[in-house]
Amino acid sequence: MDRRRFLLSAAVAGLSTPSLAEIACNQGPGHYQQTCDVGVIIGNIATPWQQCKLWCWAACVETAFGLRGYRVNQQMMAQKLFGDPYVCQPANGPMIEHVVNGNWTDLKGRAFQVRLDIVMDLDRGISHPNPMGVIWDELRAGRPLLSGSLGHATLITAMNYTQAQGTTPQTNYITLRDPWPESPNKRLMTPQEFYGARLLATFRIS
Repeated sequence: MDRRRFLLSAAVAGLSTPSLAEIACNQGPGHYQQTCDVGVIIGNIATPWQQCKLWCWAACVETAFGLRGYRVNQQMMAQKLFGDPYVCQPANGPMIEHVVNGNWTDLKGRAFQVRLDIVMDLDRGISHPNPMGVIWDELRAGRPLLSGSLGHATLITAMNYTQAQGTTPQTNYITLRDPWPESPNKRLMTPQEFYGARLLATFRIS
């Protein structure tokens, strides 16, 4: 097994145990193949739930910020987008970009900058020739991705793939963090979600 770990700067939403990014590979199933798990390892600790029925996007952003150690709540995002911290409304790609991009000060007074890079937004005609390659690269770097599919936002945090030397990785399954309270917080992306994906974005936080 080839295993590499690196520590993210802090835990999700102030958790006391830091999260890990990990690549773990085993040989097989065929000759000259290996099957790997790669991604942001958060463990069994639940990531934030959405605080209203239409704030899945805000909960995903809260988790992405928290993985870098910054405490920003969903009300702060609603305030920036709608001018009111209690407006329970959905957000599309451009609206999420508006919320995420720019300078932030978290609840502990720490300043940081964020840029949301849109990989795919089919509602705006934005696509990428190899979105799975972007997911693979981001997860290898320990960075989650925002996914929008079937009218719901989730955070991609891990992927299982099989690869032969010198070939393109073949995805077996993708692991999500789902902020909907009635859904398992950590679950696999369904085929319907995979084929119904309309939004994919990466975070650059500094």
